[in-house]
Amino acid sequence: MKAAIIIAILFCAGLIGFGIYEAVKPAPVDNGPRTVPITQSYADRQKNGYWVEGSATPKVTVVEYSDFQCPYCGVLSAPLQTAISQSSDYVQLQYHSFPLTNIHNKTVIASHAAEAAGRQDKFWPMHDKLFGNQTAWADQTPSAFMDTVNQYAGDLGLDVNQFKRDMNDPSLQTPIDADVALGSKVPVTGTPTLVVNGTVVKTAPVTVDGLLMLFQNARDGKLLQ
Repeated sequence: MKAAIIIAILFCAGLIGFGIYEAVKPAPVDNGPRTVPITQSYADRQKNGYWVEGSATPKVTVVEYSDFQCPYCGVLSAPLQTAISQSSDYVQLQYHSFPLTNIHNKTVIASHAAEAAGRQDKFWPMHDKLFGNQTAWADQTPSAFMDTVNQYAGDLGLDVNQFKRDMNDPSLQTPIDADVALGSKVPVTGTPTLVVNGTVVKTAPVTVDGLLMLFQNARDGKLLQ
C-alpha cells in the first residue's frame, strides 16, 4: 500500500514537472533525418535500463538514483565518480535518473539534456557538466536553463542542432519513466539513493575515502553501515 502511494505521488509530480518542460521547450529545429547516428552507449542504456561505468564484471554493483537539480546529489557526484574510477576493477556504477519534479523546476530539462547528450555518446560528460555547474544554473528560470544546456552541448562538442532536436523528442522521457518506476519499488524516498549489492545505503558517504571503504566492505561481504 505504501509503495502504491509513493508511485502515485511520483506519477502526479512527474506530470507537473513534464508540464513545466513542455511549456519552455523550444520549437523543433527540423524534421529531417538524424545528422548524428544514435550511439551504442544509448542503445545499451535502453537495453539495460541504466547508464553504466566501471567494471564489466563487477564484484560490487552500485545502483544510484539521482536528481540533477538536487544539491545533495551535487555534493556526492564528484567523490562518487572518483571512487568509481579508483575501484573500476571490481565496482560497477549503474545510474538512474530520479527527478523530483515536485520540488525541482528544472530537473526534467536536466535529465533530458543528459539523455540527449547520451545519444551522441556524451552522457557522462553532460552528467559532470550539469553537476559541476549546478550552483550556476540553480536559480535560472526553466527558459534560461534551456539556453544553458544548449550551450553545454556546444561546450562538449555535440552536434547542437541534433541535440536540440533530441530535446524535443518525446521518447527521451521513456527511459526516465522506467528509472522512476524501478526506483519507486526500492522504494527511493529521496535523492541521492545508493543501493550497493542489493542493500540500500541509509547514509551514503560523501568523501572518496568513505565511498572506497563502503565498496571494500561490500566486496568483502561485511555488513554495510
